Amino acid sequence: MKRALTYLFTALFVLSLAATVPAVEKTPKKPPATEQPKPASQKAKDTPKVKPKEQPPAPKKFDDFIDKNKNGVDDRKENLPKKEGK
Repeated sequence: MKRALTYLFTALFVLSLAATVPAVEKTPKKPPATEQPKPASQKAKDTPKVKPKEQPPAPKKFDDFIDKNKNGVDDRKENLPKKEGK
């Protein structure tokens, strides 16, 4: 009985692996068709190129930053007195 189950499971395993093989369909490769390049249309050559409008620079959001000692911290925030806790 044990030997029969071993053969049965082995056969089912092999069949499950073999069942996926036909799912891949291979098609023969076709050589690329030799087509002549199409001439560019006359319209594209006649129209002048339009330059995009230049956008004005975005307004600066942080114009009031003061950093005289150049440490990257706003000088007004550096010397604030510490608040005393309750």
